[in-house]
Amino acid sequence: MTIKIIVADSHPFFINGVCETLTGHTQCQIVGQTTNHDDLVELITDLRPDILIMGVNWDQFFDINKLLFLQNLKIPFNVIILSAIEEPNLVMDLIRMGIKGFVTKDEKPEKLLEAVEAVYKGKSWFSPQIMKIVTDSINQKDSQSLPDLNDREIEILLYWQLNNGLIDIDCNKTTCYCFI
Repeated sequence: MTIKIIVADSHPFFINGVCETLTGHTQCQIVGQTTNHDDLVELITDLRPDILIMGVNWDQFFDINKLLFLQNLKIPFNVIILSAIEEPNLVMDLIRMGIKGFVTKDEKPEKLLEAVEAVYKGKSWFSPQIMKIVTDSINQKDSQSLPDLNDREIEILLYWQLNNGLIDIDCNKTTCYCFI
């Protein structure tokens, strides 16, 4: 079993470090590396990796639209983000987009290897700091209360749920659909 990997980041030094970390592992094969988005598209199309390890930096190499574009290539590969950025909105956007791993740059090198192995096996792997961001985000949404409904709004929803027609509810159709 060989895991084909492409590494993309705006910093060649970073790419070399990732490649050095992974080439010591017999299952990992670095099939491509790039600091350029256009080259990345070509590499993914030509080499069809199992995993893309992508650096996210403040220097604009990474852009969520680029990841969306890559996903629209209809080539099956998984994405692991490797970054020092722990911005909650970015993390949640990336997870919604389907990344399978997020390793923070303060992790030990063997954690990247753990992430690669997990993602290759169809699992997800996230650094503890990223998991905290995810759980905090979920808890924050759960703690947000639903808007208070007045008696008439509750009545309309109950009637609607019980499959009564809009005529039985005794309000016009447009008003009912606004509530529902």
